[in-house]
Amino acid sequence: MLSMQQNVVLKRWFLISDGEDHDEEAVKTAKEMKEEGMMINTVGVGSAQGSKIPDPVSGGYKRDQMGNEVVSKLNETVLKEIANATNGVYLNLNDSDEAVNQVIAQLSQIEKESLRR
Repeated sequence: MLSMQQNVVLKRWFLISDGEDHDEEAVKTAKEMKEEGMMINTVGVGSAQGSKIPDPVSGGYKRDQMGNEVVSKLNETVLKEIANATNGVYLNLNDSDEAVNQVIAQLSQIEKESLRR
């Protein structure tokens, strides 16, 4: 006989990224993760205009194989799609107070849901 009470593991992830260089299958993979009971909240860093990436080793900026300085640009579209695919939320770290408040709210929700189960 099956127990009426099930052990449920809540799986929430926070992906902090500029959204660049994601696998073409990132949204599809996120949807598959949702089927496994996972939620992905994404936090975008950077700007759409882009900026150079500091290289602490050289004291300059990161360079690609051709010697050009690497410019990283925020891709909010991909990060929002990943979050939406798993019923998560997208936060922009540029509004750090709001992002922190939303992360705290998400974590508080996990605790409430854990207590209910």
